[in-house]
Amino acid sequence: MIRLERLNIRLFQRRKTVILAKDSKAPEAMIIAKGLTKVYGDFKAVGMGITSYLKHRQQMQYIQLVMLPMFLFSGTFFPLTIYPEPVQWLIQALPLWQAIELIRGLTLGIMNIAMLGHVLYFLVMIVGGLYFTTRRLTALFLR
Repeated sequence: MIRLERLNIRLFQRRKTVILAKDSKAPEAMIIAKGLTKVYGDFKAVGMGITSYLKHRQQMQYIQLVMLPMFLFSGTFFPLTIYPEPVQWLIQALPLWQAIELIRGLTLGIMNIAMLGHVLYFLVMIVGGLYFTTRRLTALFLR
């Protein structure tokens, strides 16, 4: 069990978003950490590709135009059922809603087949984001 404690401490030191207690020996904690890593990889891969198109530092404020509505409508504060059905479909396509559903299910211990859909969503986003970012940065630096 010493190895697991060292791993938890290393995760806490390396990633500020992954907060695992030192005494946590539950395998669920490691599953949650894996879920957070998938979410982190998704936003990192796609975000790097998108920001490579920005020419000036002032253009970074446009990212807030996307992030703020995604944060407000992602199902964190209100249930998804209060929105009309077309808006629900739009919200369910957002990565933050997928992340919230994945982490919510993992922390509450709800393990069903829908969790695989969320994980698959993030794997596709990570692979697509890395492909997009690699092509964009190759075009920028290897002209």
